[in-house]
Amino acid sequence: MKSLLRIFTSKRFLPIFIAQFGGALNDNLFKSAMLIIVAFQLTDAAAQASTINNVAALLFILPYFLFSTLAGQLADRGDKAVMIQKNKIAEILIVLVGALALYLQSIPLLLFILFCLGTQSAMFGPNKYAVLPQLLQGKDLVTGNALIASGTFIAILTGTLIGGILAQQQSAWIWIATGCLVTAIGGYLASLKIPRIEIGSPDLKVDWNMLGQSIKLLTLARGQQRVWTAILGVSWFWFIGSGYLTQIPTIVRYIGGGDESVVTLFLALFIIGVGLGCALAAKLSSFVVEIGIAPIAMLLLGLTGLDLAQIEASQTLSLMGINAFLDSPEGLRISLDILLIGIFGGAFALPMYTELQQASSLENRARIISINNVINAVFMVTSAILAIGILGVLQFQLSTYLVVISILNLIYAVFVFTRTPVQSLRFLAEVFSRLFYRIESEEVAQLPEEGPALLVCNHVSYADPVVIFGASKRPIRFIMAKEIRNKAPFNLVFQASRTLAICSPLEDRKTYEETIREAANSLRNGELVMIFPEGRLSPDGEIGTFRRGVEKLLENAPVPVYPMAIRGIWGSFFSHGNGPALRSGFHLRLRRRAIQLKVGMAIPPEEVNALILQGHVETLRGDFR
Repeated sequence: MKSLLRIFTSKRFLPIFIAQFGGALNDNLFKSAMLIIVAFQLTDAAAQASTINNVAALLFILPYFLFSTLAGQLADRGDKAVMIQKNKIAEILIVLVGALALYLQSIPLLLFILFCLGTQSAMFGPNKYAVLPQLLQGKDLVTGNALIASGTFIAILTGTLIGGILAQQQSAWIWIATGCLVTAIGGYLASLKIPRIEIGSPDLKVDWNMLGQSIKLLTLARGQQRVWTAILGVSWFWFIGSGYLTQIPTIVRYIGGGDESVVTLFLALFIIGVGLGCALAAKLSSFVVEIGIAPIAMLLLGLTGLDLAQIEASQTLSLMGINAFLDSPEGLRISLDILLIGIFGGAFALPMYTELQQASSLENRARIISINNVINAVFMVTSAILAIGILGVLQFQLSTYLVVISILNLIYAVFVFTRTPVQSLRFLAEVFSRLFYRIESEEVAQLPEEGPALLVCNHVSYADPVVIFGASKRPIRFIMAKEIRNKAPFNLVFQASRTLAICSPLEDRKTYEETIREAANSLRNGELVMIFPEGRLSPDGEIGTFRRGVEKLLENAPVPVYPMAIRGIWGSFFSHGNGPALRSGFHLRLRRRAIQLKVGMAIPPEEVNALILQGHVETLRGDFR
């Protein structure tokens, strides 16, 4: 919490937060107020109001197709702080003309203002997300993204609610115009405090062919797997988010039997859930980029969506208010599902946004984010078309639509997992190990942040590799006994995590040599590789004789060696401490077992042999088994 408050109040972050919060609030305040005024004051037929609302939605999203790539180029070639200041000046001017449109009650002029606000937002987006990695680094960037994402959705909710309230007041145009103008001026004043930063590509020549530039940027993004995976992830979040948000009124009315007040509650639950999900993802990942959370969050979102789809439609004749709705079992269940969908959506989106920022380079980061915004818009339009096709053209029930998008989520979860299997399994290993153990030492952080290294450790329990894998923020490639590595069904997990199988050369020389060769290749490619040189699980908690396979490996790839020792895990269910491991009876512990991971100093490869390594590990382990 102290870290969160420190970053939020910092001079490098707070100005950009206020500027983006005000922009999102203004967009939704004006849009919400305008739609209500159109529906209740400027039209007298449902079809006419519906048509104008659909045109308004199209005009607001159209600028993302038209101007995002231009915004990205301008952001990369100029000072992003100055670009944001100009953007906020444009917002003030648009709001002033918007006040005139509200006073005149001119539908064409109101629609034009909405298009201008969409343009201003499209021009702001690449600057906002491209500037963050230059203002914040490391753990601070993850925290900053969580705050930005949470703040954006809170601003959307707040603006929507305030716009609805102001639109119902006498002289509504004065209230709406004043609110938007004060917010825009506040955003501009905050933008003046954004620090000046390095320009990405000062010599970049602007390409005014937006279609050609979009194709060029799309090709650039697809050529970088991390970038493209992140773009697809962010776009999928908007596909799902817009799909659920659009259907919330229908879910409330036709499944839950709730009235308009419940719609407001659900909008709040969904948006608050997204904010909570972002904060939860940041906390679970210890405020570093944890892309492995994404497929797990999407899997849970898909399952929650299926639960929502199974709720039987309400047969009530009169619509319920918030109190009556929450008193009913179905109402409480729907509310929980909507909140969880928001939470899992936020937990999915945060690592994707952060990965996109870190995977793109300073020279073209804004342009990459601009093409991301274009693809986001495509996915949102596709989401709307899918809903229209299922619910409007084919006339299927709402539950069928919810099942379809839930299944699509599950399929996408599998897709993301295939792109990030090691990261996902590493995150699951961290969750598993922290459920059973309380790791009291954080010495794994001493392992190198980049470059190759061979890790060696004593082997006390079957949980050892899981604990170590989860504690390390870098992926580790383990070398494991062949009979364990190939045992079904765990072999599927070991295969996904790129675990290597090894055995005695006397038993199978071909497997032994192939494993040594593959492990050496991984080391030469800059990876971390880990081996338990004892070659078996300790039968008595003591350290057995280290085998010479580690020497053979270093002959093929001479890299630094880090001795490690795991302490305190002897006697757990996964060790032989109370009988055969995994068969001695599992006892639920109210307090997690305290264990320690000790890491020694790096040893040069020329100074290493099996006996020396065993001595280092024994010293690290000491008497604490």
